[in-house]
Amino acid sequence: MRRGRELVVAFALALTIAFAAPLALRAQAPLPMGDAPVHLEGELVLATALGLVPDGDASLAARRLSARAIARERAISMLHVWLDGLIGGGGLSPRLVRDLHAVIDASIDLRRIRSRADGSAVIELAVPKSALAAVHCAASLPWCG
Repeated sequence: MRRGRELVVAFALALTIAFAAPLALRAQAPLPMGDAPVHLEGELVLATALGLVPDGDASLAARRLSARAIARERAISMLHVWLDGLIGGGGLSPRLVRDLHAVIDASIDLRRIRSRADGSAVIELAVPKSALAAVHCAASLPWCG
């Protein structure tokens, strides 16, 4: 009888572990299948972009690498356009604007990649809000709140 209890406890523990691990992974928002607007999540500024597979006779592996590079460049561009939209009419000095853009380029972190069946890729890049705040902070800027 004792052996039966041990098996039940072991089975219950295994089920708990099996269901708890995916729940922990699901806490992070799912990566979209395509472009998503630049947004703030916690202490990060996130940009998600789709890179389509370029036409050509190259191997699928080479075209997938190209799609990832395209997605990365598009996400970087989205971050810069987002920044320009926020500070465009703010009367900031050109040097300060340059420094903010340089911070984006210097502190970009690849967060997630989703490879799609056709070879295209979705890439999510993150920039810490603290990196932007270290260069310039004003009440109207979302990374200062």
